Order: sequence, then C-alpha cells, then structure tokens
Amino acid sequence: MRPPTEEIPPGRAEPDSRTRDVSTLAGGASISLAGKILGRSLSFVGDIAAARILGPDSFGLYAIGWTVLRTLSLISPLGLDKGVIYFGSPYWRKDNASLKKILNRSQLLALASGLVFGGALFFSAPALAQWIFQKPSLSYIFRWYALAFPLVAILEVSSAATRITQRMSYSAILEDVGQPAVGLLFLILLYLIGLRLEGVLASDVLSFALPAILAVVVVGRLFPVSRGASAGLDKTNRELLAFSIPASLVGVFTPFLVWVDRLIVGHFRTPAETGIYQAVSQTSTIFAIILSAFAAIFMPIIADLYRKKEFDRLEELFRVSTKWGLYISLPVFVMLVLFPREILAYVFDGRYIAGWLPLIILSIGQLVNVGTGAIGPVLVMTGHQKRWSILTGIALAVNICLNWFLVPRYGLTGAAVSTAVSLSGLFLLGVFQVRAVLRIWPYDRRYLKGLAGACLAVIILLIYRSVFPVRSLPEVVLAAIVTGVIFLGGILALGLDREDKDFARLGLARWNRIRAGRPEENGKTTD
Repeated sequence: MRPPTEEIPPGRAEPDSRTRDVSTLAGGASISLAGKILGRSLSFVGDIAAARILGPDSFGLYAIGWTVLRTLSLISPLGLDKGVIYFGSPYWRKDNASLKKILNRSQLLALASGLVFGGALFFSAPALAQWIFQKPSLSYIFRWYALAFPLVAILEVSSAATRITQRMSYSAILEDVGQPAVGLLFLILLYLIGLRLEGVLASDVLSFALPAILAVVVVGRLFPVSRGASAGLDKTNRELLAFSIPASLVGVFTPFLVWVDRLIVGHFRTPAETGIYQAVSQTSTIFAIILSAFAAIFMPIIADLYRKKEFDRLEELFRVSTKWGLYISLPVFVMLVLFPREILAYVFDGRYIAGWLPLIILSIGQLVNVGTGAIGPVLVMTGHQKRWSILTGIALAVNICLNWFLVPRYGLTGAAVSTAVSLSGLFLLGVFQVRAVLRIWPYDRRYLKGLAGACLAVIILLIYRSVFPVRSLPEVVLAAIVTGVIFLGGILALGLDREDKDFARLGLARWNRIRAGRPEENGKTTD
C-alpha cells in the first residue's frame, strides 16, 4: 500500500523501464491470450460437440455436473496456485533451495486436498443429486467428475508455478491449450467407438490427467533440485496457508459468481432450459478469458513492483493492461449485442436461439468486468486478499439471492440479470477499493479512442446488417471480421498511444528475428 505520507517522485517511469514493462506485459499477455483463445476455441468446439451429441436435456444434466466440478475444484487447491506465485517469486534465481521446497509443499498439499474433495463428492453424489437438484441421474455424472479433483488441483498449482519465471508459454501449453485439446481428442475417439454420455464424461476426466502429469515434469525441469541455504523459509511456512486460504476464497467466489446462476437454473427450470443457459453463459465468458490473459502475466509483475514500491510503474501497467483488454473486448461485445440470435443459431443450432436476450445481458456484465481491469489480482498480489475475498463473498451472496428470487419468475432472463448486476457491482466497487488502498487508477483519456471506435463499428454494422442479412455461419464470421476492421481502423485514424507503438515495434522486431532465424536472447523477452 502506498502510505499517505510517502514522497512519490513526480512523473512516470523512465523510458527504458517503461519500454521494458510494456515488453513484458505485451509479450506475456499476447502469448497467454493466444493460448487462452486457442484453448477456449477448442473447449467451445467440445461444448458444441457435447451439446449436439447429448441434446438439450442430457446436455443440461452434463452442464450441472461440469459446473459443480469447476466450482469445487477452485477450492481444492486451497489457493496454492496464487500462494506459490506470491511466495515463490522472491526466491526465483536467488534461493533455489527455498523455492524448490515451496513448490514441492504446494504440489503435495494440492494433491491431498484434491483427493479429499474428490472423495467427498463421490460418496455424497446420491444425496447431492436427489436433495439439491431433484435429479437422481446426476449422481452418475458427479461420481465421474469426482475422479478429476486431484488432477485439477495438481495441474493448476503446477501451471501457476511455471509463471514465476514470467514466461507464459508453459502454462499456455499445459493448461490453456493442452487440457481442452486432450479432452476434444478423447471426445472424438470415444464417440467413434459408440460412447455418448460416458464418452463425454471420460474425455473430461482424461483431459486433466495427461496435462497434470506433464505439468509436474515441466516444473521439475524448470526448477531442478538444488542444495543451499533457505533463508526466510520458516516465515514463509507460517504464512503460506494464511495467505493462500483467503486467496482461495477469492478464487472460488469470483468464478462462482458467474457459475451459480447455472446451478440455480438447473434447480428451478427444466434440463432443456439449463442446456440453453449453459450455452449462453459459456459464450459470454469469452470476456473473462481476455481479462485472465492479462491477469496471468500481470500477477507476478504486480508482486514484484509492489515489493519494490514502484507505484507509478504499477499504475501505468494497470492502465495499459486494462485499456488493451477493453480494446480486444469491444468488437466482441458489438458482435454479441447486434447478432445474438444468429450466433446461437449457427454456432449451436436453432434449439438454443431462445437464449438471445440472456446472452446480451450477460455480455454487458462481462464487459464491465473487463473494463475495470485486473482488480482481483491487484488486490491479492498487494496483500489485500482478505478485503477482496469479503467483497466477492458479498457479491456472491447478492447474486444467489437475486437468482433465487428471479429465476422462478423470469427464467433465463432473470438469471442473466442477477449475474450481470452482481458482477458489475462487484468490479465497479473494486475499482474504488484499489484507488482507496493503493492510490492507483486505471483510467485516463486514452480510453476515449476505443469508445469512439466501438461507436463507429455499431453504426456501420447496423447499416451492414440491413443490407446484408446474416443467414449462415460464414456470414457470422464475415460480420465479425468487418467489426474488427472497423474498430481497428477507428483506433488508427485517431492515432496510436505510445505504448501501442512500442508494442507494434516490439512485435515487428520479434517477427523480423523469427524470419531471420535468430532466437531471442534469454532475459530480454518474456517468451
């Protein structure tokens, strides 16, 4: 936290440090974003395949099981995926013995916790299916997913450990791309031999098994066993769980804020409606993927700059990462708002088109999420994880109450409104919390260019849609390309900011090195 009486030198960071910060953020975020987009695309293809294989009724039951897995698996690592970064980063290249002990302990604790959570779900599956969801057939699905808990815990903690190096390619390959790619491969193979529901469930479990094993191997290679002093490790032993458990609550509350509506829809509405809402909700989470790409590289940088008390650099990177995330999200938002029926009809099929209005509402809430930046990582990596866990817990409680009241009365639209209101309220409040405790602010006049580009895209697309009606998936893709071109053209016409030019120069230099066959020097790039 920046103390009120602390003297802060006027002006921003020096040009060399600014360029280095932009390079680290841009390089890491671009690789992370590419990995998450590719991985999410593979996962989305898997969702579409599962939806078509199972149909809305069975897909609705599957969606409940998958949501329970993803929700409870956020608790099972005990926040050690964040703790390993927070406590491991100071020892990187300084005290290998201490770093290795932190890594080993984090992995073992995550594995033990995953086994406990998986066992609890396996044995409680019949009661959970009958008493909570009034759908006894869910017990079979829950028991399949109970097998995945220790695998998910190991994968998340090991993948997070690789980001201590501020090189994003490892986690991108292992977790972002590897997990959905393996799942899609097994889904195809099992479908070809005649398995339907069992094939979908088995492919999900196997999608975590192979990447988890590979992640443990990669961490062992990145951080080999070494001998030496382990100064300060006793203090870290006492503080690891004290930091990680509140951080785990943040890791649970925030995603559950987006997922709880699916469970309440599953409780009150039919399996077919649950399947439709699953498709809609999954589509809207593309915004969270964009934000998480920047958060993944930003987290170790936040921890490093905060320890060094470089608040000006931290604030500038906060602004740049938020602006870039919003720039990427705005064209997507324009597409989802202007073409919701077409996207649902041609990406899924006509049975899912009833979710068009919830898709628009959820997209609004998610855009607010992206537009406020990496609020959670900033608070957690600066030691304010308890404050953020309380705020996310309150928002989750509000969301549950709103869903419980609105879903029985207004169905899928009520669920979307509940989540959008809770999500927007949390992150808008979070912006002011960051300003209050850290005295940093993510906004300045640079954002006006993005908003102007988005308005231009909306106007032209409305004209485009009236002249060229969208009646097929290729035409949806063409409309998306037109949206991106118009938005980018508006930004270029208004002029790039300095960090945008730096990013473009760095990208061009990297491309020239690749074409020339010269690898980048170690330590000068993030990947």
